[in-house]
Amino acid sequence: MKHEISAQPPAREPQVRRFVDETWPWNPLEERKVRRWRAAGRTTLFLLLAFSGLQYYFFDVYLTIMAMPSVTVLAALP
Repeated sequence: MKHEISAQPPAREPQVRRFVDETWPWNPLEERKVRRWRAAGRTTLFLLLAFSGLQYYFFDVYLTIMAMPSVTVLAALP
């Protein structure tokens, strides 16, 4: 038996969607507590990204300074 792929969804899909909508009327991602935790997670990730960027920049500057040739200055003392 050959299975054909049709562009039309099965006829039962609207019934299943209606059943799911009736039995699960709320979205857990919209709860206040979950929104706060997600915002805290995004803020933490942003702060880690900013810290990593600054750390990379300062480390690069430090390495550039360390790679500079040293200069010896002789001064006559009075």
